Amino acid sequence: MDEQIKKYGRVREAALETIRICRDRNVLKKDLKEREKEVFNIMIELFNQESAVKEYGDEREEKGRNEGMNLLARLLTKLSEMGKTEEADKVIKDSKYRRKLLIDYGLVEG
Repeated sequence: MDEQIKKYGRVREAALETIRICRDRNVLKKDLKEREKEVFNIMIELFNQESAVKEYGDEREEKGRNEGMNLLARLLTKLSEMGKTEEADKVIKDSKYRRKLLIDYGLVEG
């Protein structure tokens, strides 16, 4: 169905096209004959669930990215205020060292 959504752009049309393709290929022939409307509704519901999960995941990813950038900015500011420019350079290049300093300076829990 994902391919049909990409091609047709709308969920309803994509679901109908997917059902048509299944019919043409004799896939789920008996189920479609007896329960086409139910199959169609299930397809729509599955797509709606997938969309909601993806949207929620995208929002969480963006939030995590922003939180990470804020933590890095706070750590670099702290190092700058202390005149530790060499450590700031290392923080940018070395993720293990960055994690250690985030914990050492109390910006995240270990």
